[in-house]
Amino acid sequence: MLIYLLGPLLALFPRRWRKLLPAGSAVEWRRATVLSGFGEAVIALIALMYWYSYYMAVMVESPITVSALPRC
Repeated sequence: MLIYLLGPLLALFPRRWRKLLPAGSAVEWRRATVLSGFGEAVIALIALMYWYSYYMAVMVESPITVSALPRC
């Protein structure tokens, strides 16, 4: 179980560094790399959705605030 948790993180290291690790031969690097990529894609999608919703809220609020100001 520990290999599945550490494998995706260790997959970010260069191959030379991974070979030096004591558990380096026990990890299935192809599966760990796929899990790492999938996790990174999910995190990027969540961050993009958060950024978009925040940016749209700011952009929609600005004209409403300006139109509510009294005109001289």
